[in-house]
Amino acid sequence: MFISRFFRIFFGFYQIFRQHNKVEKGLITKDAFGRFLKMKLEQLGPTFIKVGQILSLRPDLVPVEYCMPLRDLLDKTEEMDLEEVMYILKKELGRKPKDVFSHISKRPVASASIAQVHKARIKDSNEFVALKIKKPNVEKIIRTDVAILKFLNTVFYPLIQRRINSRSFINDLQSVLDKEVDFSKEGSNVERFKEVFKDIHFVKTPKIYWEYTSRNLLVMEFIPGITLKKVFHTIDTNPELRNHETIEIDGIIIHKRKLAQKLIQVVAHSIFDAGFFHADPHPANIILTLDNKVAYIDFGMVGDMLNNEKILFREIVYCIGIKDEEKLLQLLIEYNKTLGYPSPDKTTILHLKHFMHDILSDFVTSDQKNFPITKFMYTLGSMSFKFSFPPPSFLMLITKQIFTLEGLAGYLIPDLNVINEFQPYVYSFRTKDSFKKFTNEKMAKFLDETTTLGMNLPESLNILLQNIKQEGLVNTPHAPFFNRKLVFSITALYLVFLGIVLPSFHVTFALLILCWGSIIAMILILYLLLYNHG
Repeated sequence: MFISRFFRIFFGFYQIFRQHNKVEKGLITKDAFGRFLKMKLEQLGPTFIKVGQILSLRPDLVPVEYCMPLRDLLDKTEEMDLEEVMYILKKELGRKPKDVFSHISKRPVASASIAQVHKARIKDSNEFVALKIKKPNVEKIIRTDVAILKFLNTVFYPLIQRRINSRSFINDLQSVLDKEVDFSKEGSNVERFKEVFKDIHFVKTPKIYWEYTSRNLLVMEFIPGITLKKVFHTIDTNPELRNHETIEIDGIIIHKRKLAQKLIQVVAHSIFDAGFFHADPHPANIILTLDNKVAYIDFGMVGDMLNNEKILFREIVYCIGIKDEEKLLQLLIEYNKTLGYPSPDKTTILHLKHFMHDILSDFVTSDQKNFPITKFMYTLGSMSFKFSFPPPSFLMLITKQIFTLEGLAGYLIPDLNVINEFQPYVYSFRTKDSFKKFTNEKMAKFLDETTTLGMNLPESLNILLQNIKQEGLVNTPHAPFFNRKLVFSITALYLVFLGIVLPSFHVTFALLILCWGSIIAMILILYLLLYNHG
């Protein structure tokens, strides 16, 4: 297999590079080459279909004109016949399929390069399920292809290293493919998505049947409904529906504006709050259910953001909304520093400022009904080519989510402004972030000051006692009464000290003691001084 795949891949790459030379010579356009690249990657099989899908989200690696055609890359190959499906099912289940399922559809409801999906019915419960079955030899083909890519990269790395960090890209590709061919990991992604959206009533997440699920077989609840792809196709073939607020497809009543707002809420919650999102939300992976819920399927690719990445994305969207190119640039520079990239020089910063100003001026205009944020993200990605200044890679994964939203807005609600719809979420989370930052800064200052006070308490208390002794207050007629007050004062000061020490054990209890101890101490000391002077 290695030799046959090697020559097929090598010849395919030769054709791709040959066509690319025509682009550099001006013989064909970049758009035409993008379409050719899409076709060749489809022909090379599952590994390279995934390569194209990843590249479609990485305008920092390839020009934007190549990314656009790759967004529509079709992950479709020949279907397995039913006999082969039954053989794989028997192997994975450890028994005959008819012992588990009373019915399995003869034709798949979906088919792609890695797997195909059949509808079935569980024998014991009569529940309908979707069987996602991995195609034979897929993992072997993928491992072979990745090994060939690594070999070719070793040979040709000196020629391509100035254009793309191919080693990093191949490692990322291998990581994505390893996760996607393990269906048990996909099942875990579904469960996590379900937890993230447990409080949002209009989101439907399929149930995973773990007793039947394995690395090569995923059994999950079958969700009846229609895909967004079918909605788009219906509107395409019936242009008059564009002007209707409500449409009906296969008995499902669709309120277009409400549907758009539901999807916006799903995306906003995913990327602004949870930081966990569906990374391949093309229209065929989103189902509108019979009871007007939104269901996502196919969780092979997901995005998982760190907390600082969530905050950064909120700030980026906020800067876009208020057209603040300087702050946007500063955010990106600071983020790149955390990844180890050097700060750009003054000349590059000046060029970047002009670049930011130009794209914000082009894409955010007062008379523009719908802000094309996807195009903005792709243009932002081109900074890597223009200035050797890479944008955050997680930003490119989010782009596909927003691309789906813009597609929906364009098909259903032409006047829907996605960036405006995001703003309430952005302002809400920015307020929370600012409050946390303010609280943390104030608390740090407070603890620093009280720690200093606590360290000085023994010395201050000793000085106070010496002064009292020198003044002879202890020998006055009121000494017994005064001594009690002195004991109370010392006790109160001791409580203050405990309030500084106890946070390491229980913060709430310690702060309570600290506050009340401080109040009592101040009252008793004040009384002591007034009594003395009296």
